[in-house]
Amino acid sequence: MKIIKRLAERVLRDDFIYLERKVAEKVSELSKEYQKIIEERDKTIVGLKTVIENQKADILKLRKQAEKRPHFKRKRK
Repeated sequence: MKIIKRLAERVLRDDFIYLERKVAEKVSELSKEYQKIIEERDKTIVGLKTVIENQKADILKLRKQAEKRPHFKRKRK
């Protein structure tokens, strides 16, 4: 009976160690994927900030151009 118990403990221990390794591998994979997602998000944010800054500059240019043009008032009847 003790032999069977020892064998069962050994098998369970080996299975547990195997599963621990598999979990560690999965955690590592998920961590790498998460890091890639974060990097892509950061690139997108930087790109959007650049677009916004460019649009602000364009708006300022258009405002300056509009200020240079003469304003014509409509005649009221």
